[in-house]
Amino acid sequence: MNGSELRALRRLHRENEPGRFVFMGERGDPVTTSWFRKMLARLGMEAGMLFPIHPHMLRHSCGYKFANLGKDTRSLQSYLGHRNIRAWLQVRALPRPPSDAQMPSTGCRPG
Repeated sequence: MNGSELRALRRLHRENEPGRFVFMGERGDPVTTSWFRKMLARLGMEAGMLFPIHPHMLRHSCGYKFANLGKDTRSLQSYLGHRNIRAWLQVRALPRPPSDAQMPSTGCRPG
């Protein structure tokens, strides 16, 4: 994590009641992966996306952003946690997404 992410987590901790979890629902229970998947799918539908949105797409968007910034392939492999470089090279061979000028910022901050 970088400095701004750590500061945001510390602020979140200060501004909320103590708890075991970073992200909690309105009832104080932890946010689950199921809830996050459903929320992301719902937001995609509300945004008028023509295909279902799922959490793994966030990973892909960060990978593309990293690559489009001109980062080297080995750094990208490490960033995405791929053991084998071929996993990313296969993805990279797919058609490229729209340019940064056409897309909103992903918020990804690779090395």
